[in-house]
Amino acid sequence: MPGAPADRAPVTRAAEAATALAGFLSALHHPAPGDAPTNPYRGGPLTGQADGFAEALTDATARDSAGSAPTSRPGP
Repeated sequence: MPGAPADRAPVTRAAEAATALAGFLSALHHPAPGDAPTNPYRGGPLTGQADGFAEALTDATARDSAGSAPTSRPGP
């Protein structure tokens, strides 16, 4: 896809960008229905996720520096 990634461009209208982001995040945030399936990776203590998070962060940093895909990705 032609063009430059938006996350690489400088923010020129910070207040407008913050308002738009807040609106977007507010629209996403809705409580799950009572009968929604549980997710063992969400809503629990973060201590059990530390190793997977550190690995994902390392992979993302390496990908960003090298411009390539991560080597591994923890997940469900």
